[in-house]
Amino acid sequence: MRISIAICTKDRPELLKSCLASITASSLLPDELIIIDQSENNLTEHLVNSFSGSGFELRYSKSKTRGKAIGLNGLSTVATGELIGFTDDDCLVDPNWILEAKNHLFNHPDVSILTGKVIPSSVHSDKVYTPRFLKEHQIMAQGRVNPWEHGCAGGNMFVKREVFLHLRGFDGRFGPGAEFRSAMDGDFVYRAIKSGLKSLYSPQLIVYHQDWRNNEESWALIYNYAFGLGAFAAKHFKTGDFYPLCWIGLKFSKKFRRFLLGLLFIQKTRLLDGALQVSGMARGFTKMLLFGQTHKFIDF
Repeated sequence: MRISIAICTKDRPELLKSCLASITASSLLPDELIIIDQSENNLTEHLVNSFSGSGFELRYSKSKTRGKAIGLNGLSTVATGELIGFTDDDCLVDPNWILEAKNHLFNHPDVSILTGKVIPSSVHSDKVYTPRFLKEHQIMAQGRVNPWEHGCAGGNMFVKREVFLHLRGFDGRFGPGAEFRSAMDGDFVYRAIKSGLKSLYSPQLIVYHQDWRNNEESWALIYNYAFGLGAFAAKHFKTGDFYPLCWIGLKFSKKFRRFLLGLLFIQKTRLLDGALQVSGMARGFTKMLLFGQTHKFIDF
């Protein structure tokens, strides 16, 4: 099986350097590594070129497009691997990440998507938030279920190329750098499992998320995640699918309760987290419901 790894990056060469170094240290190297660079300068290009001769085909593309989803859609249409692995420039992959993906797909040939554990790189971090998913058991997802509760993480995902193209890739309105800021991974997985395909989470597929954001940036990330969740719920609500609205509505009520408790007991962290998540979900939902236009998928 030929395996491609795809990364979309923008103005984070130092983080990307660590990510690429972790890939080159893999027990099983990919057949090709494809980088799409949306940076404003040439630092990333010079960095990527320094990894040539690492034992796999290295493909670099400078892009004027903006948005992680659109960037990865462009990459994935030219990828030659039957299996495409996605990670982020601020992640470090486990040495057995690619090998585990290949073995899991061999053992579960009916699975279309693989996702895995996301571990903060700093165990004792004092940061407000670092993305993580730490469940220790396998989870098979199929049908109308919450993709994020089943281990969906865009920085740790493998997709069969034929499935990715069949679903026409990510919705380009979602994800970092796009109109609705996040949720591109969950929207993609949900569309797949809703159609009857299977997604498998395995704790043996591991990436480490670098802990680089300051607290202000972490609060902004929390808001952006909530904004994307609200937009995701509204997108599917507009098509007559109410299931996502039920999950997001439950999360909204929990975060609103958290906001009220923070207000009552004068707890700044609880208050701010609740306020950002409630306002983010509400604004994302409203914007998609009132102004959301056509999906931005791959055009063939």
